[in-house]
Amino acid sequence: MNESPGRSPRRQLNPRPQATDVVARMLAVVPFLIDNSPISVSEAASTFGITENDMRNIVRTLFVTGIPGDSGKGLHGDLFDFDFDTFEDDDIIEMTNHVGPAETPRFSGREAAALIAGLQYMSDVVRDEERPSLEGLISKIRRGATGSPENISVPRAPIPDRAEPVAGAISHDLQLEFDYLNAEGSLETRSVCPIRLDVVGNTWYLRAYCHLRQSMRTFRTDRMRNVVVSSEHRDHPVDPASLPDTLFDTPATDSGIVVTVELSESAVSLLSDYNALIGESTRGTSRAELTVAHLGNLRRLVALAPGAIRVVSPDFAVAEIAQWADRGAAWHKIDPLTRA
Repeated sequence: MNESPGRSPRRQLNPRPQATDVVARMLAVVPFLIDNSPISVSEAASTFGITENDMRNIVRTLFVTGIPGDSGKGLHGDLFDFDFDTFEDDDIIEMTNHVGPAETPRFSGREAAALIAGLQYMSDVVRDEERPSLEGLISKIRRGATGSPENISVPRAPIPDRAEPVAGAISHDLQLEFDYLNAEGSLETRSVCPIRLDVVGNTWYLRAYCHLRQSMRTFRTDRMRNVVVSSEHRDHPVDPASLPDTLFDTPATDSGIVVTVELSESAVSLLSDYNALIGESTRGTSRAELTVAHLGNLRRLVALAPGAIRVVSPDFAVAEIAQWADRGAAWHKIDPLTRA
């Protein structure tokens, strides 16, 4: 019967489920039945929000579903199987055979040994409170391997002598003072709250809150000189677990200083060699944020445009540039005839 002109087709009140819906439902039902069998048809149907007849149809479909098996013919043991009498007489679904992977893939003995060796290598790096978790993980790997882990000898990562005072300060929540060899090759005196020691390859690094930089920094222990453990307790609370996994995550590394400057439009082009974030110009002046390797680079940048660049932050950079400018001004006031 044709529809009347101008009328929309009559909607089907009970649309049949799409094939994709049926497949998705069966994929969800199978693991549920594996974990919950035996279970009544009504309870299983209620769990998935379908009718009992729909659930019975799914089970009947599973009776003839499986894998080809070695013979390629899908014989009895290659199919899902249920207790047919219990299903037909009592409306109970009891799975007696299921197909597919029966066990979770497991590490071989050698794979487990390699993982255990790596964890043992790191055992000297983790904090004391993390050691039980590390030992528990090693135990689980041993138990879960298909064979006994082979003996793979991997040397641990011993803390070098120069880092022993650092480790002691961390353990007792004490501050550290040391001279640090910076990128310019000169020594800078630092006072820090040590947080954690990390190792990358054969190089040990200290993560600490630096009072000079007023931020978290990462120091190579082989560049630290004259290390002294202070009697002052750590005054900057940082949870070691809150530190980023990436060792040199900005601004955690001491290889750069983030500086904010104000500069005139004529000096903006000088920032082309820097990865600078330059704001909009207001009355001929812009504010920019850039990273310099050390304060020597910042001094050279300011010297390129005298009076056109003003350092705004951080405070230690402002103080350094001010002192440098004062020394230069004092030097120029010396009588030229007596200047060395």
